[in-house]
Amino acid sequence: MIPHKAETFRFDGDEGAVFCPGATLEDMNSLYSKIHIYANKEHEIDGISYYCTISAGIAMLGTDTDNYLGLLKCAMSALEASKKKGKNMCTAFTPGLLQSNLHIMELTNELQRCVMNGMDGFSVVYQPLVKSDELGLKGAEALLRWYSPKMEKVGPAEFIPLLESNGNIETVGKWVLDKAFCTCKKWIDRWPDFVMNINVSYVQIIEDDFVSYVEELLKKYDLPARHIVLEMTERYFVTDMPTLKATFQRLQDIDICIAMDDFGTGYSSLGMLSQTLADIVKIDRMFISLINDKEHFFNRSFIQAVISLCHSIGISVCVEGVEYEDELDTVRSMSADSIQGYYISKPVTPEEFEEKYWNS
Repeated sequence: MIPHKAETFRFDGDEGAVFCPGATLEDMNSLYSKIHIYANKEHEIDGISYYCTISAGIAMLGTDTDNYLGLLKCAMSALEASKKKGKNMCTAFTPGLLQSNLHIMELTNELQRCVMNGMDGFSVVYQPLVKSDELGLKGAEALLRWYSPKMEKVGPAEFIPLLESNGNIETVGKWVLDKAFCTCKKWIDRWPDFVMNINVSYVQIIEDDFVSYVEELLKKYDLPARHIVLEMTERYFVTDMPTLKATFQRLQDIDICIAMDDFGTGYSSLGMLSQTLADIVKIDRMFISLINDKEHFFNRSFIQAVISLCHSIGISVCVEGVEYEDELDTVRSMSADSIQGYYISKPVTPEEFEEKYWNS
C-alpha cells in the first residue's frame, strides 16, 4: 500500500512513519484511508484472531514547517490529536494543535489533582429513560460530570479520553459505578422496575478485576443485577469484539445487561448485530435529528429497519437524542422499547430527578 517513492521508518513501540516526497495532503489522507480499511477488520496470526486500529497524524514539509525535525514534531502533534479524539482516525496538523496540546497538558494535570484529592469536582447526573408506549419512567443513565474553577467548562467528550490515557479512568470509573449502584438501590425502593444504565470505558472493562468489582457492588448494596445495564460505545464492539466476548459473557452470566451505545456511527453496524452479545442497542442522535426530513428519508428507514431487526433477534432498542415533539411522535410510531433525550429531560442531579418523578 505504501507508494514506491515513499520511505518507512520504525519508531519505538507501535509507532512508525511514512515519508512521501511530493505528496499532497489529499494523497496522504488517501493513503491513510487504504491502510485503515485494511487494518480495521479481523486478521489472524498463528491461528489467533485479532483486530488492529490505526491512529495517524499528517504534516506537510514546506507548509507546516521547513525542516525535518519540525516535520516530525508537527506529525507527532497531529497523531496525538487523533488519539485524544478517540483513536482509529487521522488528523492533519494545524498550528492550533500545538496550543491545544498545551491546554491538554494543563487539563490532564488538573484532572490528576482532582482525582488524587478525593474526586474533587466530579459528580454524577442522571438522564431519565422512558417507556415508548405510555412514556412512563423506565430508568436513567448515570453520566459523569467534572468542574474545576481553574478551567473553562469541560465536557465528558474531552475529559474522559484524558482520564483513559493518563490511567485514571479505572479509579474514576469505579467511583461512578459505586455512586450509580447506591442511587439505583435507593430508587428501586420507589420504582421496583427501575433500571440504571452506566457507561463504562473499554479501558475499564478489560481490567482483570472489573467483573469481580461489579459483583462486590451488587453484594454491597444488595442490588439485584437485573436493575443494571452497562453501556459501551459501538466502536469498541466493532474493533474489539473477540476481546470483549469473555467479559460480556461473565457479566451476562450474573444477569447484567449490556448496551451498545451510539449505534449507527460505526463501519459495519447492521452486519455485526447477528454476532454481538448486546442485550440493548441505543440508536444515536445523528439519525434522530433528521428523522422527519423528507430529503433524508434514509434515517427514518434505517431506524425502522434496526428496530425490526433487533426485535427479531431478541435485542431491545432505545432511541436516544430525542429533542422535539415531532421526533418523539415518529419514534413512538416505530415501536422502540425506550426513549431518551432532552425532550424528556436533560441530565439532572439526584435531587432534581426525585423532585421531578417521585410523586408522578
